[in-house]
Amino acid sequence: MKITIPNPTPNNPQSKHNPWIIPEGDYRAVLKQAKLSSGKIRLVFSVTVPGCAYASMAGKNYLNDLSMCSALRNDLICWRGHELTPEEYQAGSIDTNALLGRPADIQIGHMENQGYGQPFVYIKAIFPPGALVRN
Repeated sequence: MKITIPNPTPNNPQSKHNPWIIPEGDYRAVLKQAKLSSGKIRLVFSVTVPGCAYASMAGKNYLNDLSMCSALRNDLICWRGHELTPEEYQAGSIDTNALLGRPADIQIGHMENQGYGQPFVYIKAIFPPGALVRN
């Protein structure tokens, strides 16, 4: 008996793995990239999706703003489990290179995308490892 592997087609986008399409839920992830450009920062995580043999990715965009109640600051505090350090206050910045390779638990959500066959996948929240996903 043979099992046919479907060819990717516009009508069957699931037949080809898209690393940015992840089911809604809670996942373990590792920060792979922090891109700074034009006053914005994008955090890109490699995501472990149970039962998926392919690499999966998720990203979140922020204004490059660490002021009180900013989205970036709130997510960093939640993820790292503490407020900005005295050293970071003194430097006036956070070294994003120090975050590379750092694990996290992330919540993935979906929004329907009118006119597209795939949902818009986004990171709802970032937590310390072990907060959402148990090994």
